[in-house]
Amino acid sequence: MDNDIEIIKKHISPPVPMILKRDDGGEDVIYLKKLNVGQQMILSDIAKNLNEIKKATDKKQPIDEELNKKTTESMINLFESILTRSIDNADNETIEQFVLEHFTELTEILEKLMPKTKNREHAQLIKKEIERRNDKPDTGSTE
Repeated sequence: MDNDIEIIKKHISPPVPMILKRDDGGEDVIYLKKLNVGQQMILSDIAKNLNEIKKATDKKQPIDEELNKKTTESMINLFESILTRSIDNADNETIEQFVLEHFTELTEILEKLMPKTKNREHAQLIKKEIERRNDKPDTGSTE
């Protein structure tokens, strides 16, 4: 018979595989843990900020550059937090470089890292906004 902790473990979502394509055609897989409560709160704030940015863009109004910068920094920090929590003995420099090089892939897997369907809406919003930004021509704006 299972003890209580074993029962709880059966009902915890497993880590999510992130498949990375190598230059030689092979694949590597890392496993990312689901978002914890603090990370979900950060994601919620990011989604809210992206929604504000999207509203301004849709109305062809200037984007609040400070909000845009803050949101991007929050996303980078969230991805670094996810990787640090998921990978044993991860060093900051490697994690930072990985996030910069794999920002889009991390955005794409974000939805799968949400524990419950309701919260996945935030991840979907972020993914769509990043896709929209990647498809949008450069406006020549500099920071």
